[in-house]
Order: sequence, then structure tokens, then C-alpha cells
Amino acid sequence: MHQAEPWFSSLRRTRVTCPTFADLPELTARIEQFRAAWNETPEPSTWTPASFEKVLARTQADLDQAAAQRAEAA
Repeated sequence: MHQAEPWFSSLRRTRVTCPTFADLPELTARIEQFRAAWNETPEPSTWTPASFEKVLARTQADLDQAAAQRAEAA
């Protein structure tokens, strides 16, 4: 997983839920508030073999499901 993905996921879930902002300056302010709060208590990502295997299994399941859907559509 890319390091930025958890950051953007948290931003989207907590501060930028559509359509909760009126204009670009408000959106920019919310992102800046989130960034400031995130940087107060940064937590590095910690990979373990189990978490890596979980990501791989989920990815394979998604690929299998997509292949099945393509086969049904054909």
C-alpha cells in the first residue's frame, strides 16, 4: 500500500465528505486543518507479514471477482 493512501482515506472520511463544503477556500481550509492535526500526532505505517498477506489475499479476491464479472458479461 502506498504511504499516501491511508492519509487520503482518513481525510476523505473525516474532513472532506461531499458535498460538505461550499467553495474552494472552504475545502482548502478543511484540508489544511486536517494536515495540521495529522502532523501533531503522526503514526508511521507498520507492516507485518500477516498484514501483507491480508492485502495480497484481498487483492487476489478482487481480481477473481472482476474476472468472474467479465466472464459473465461476455
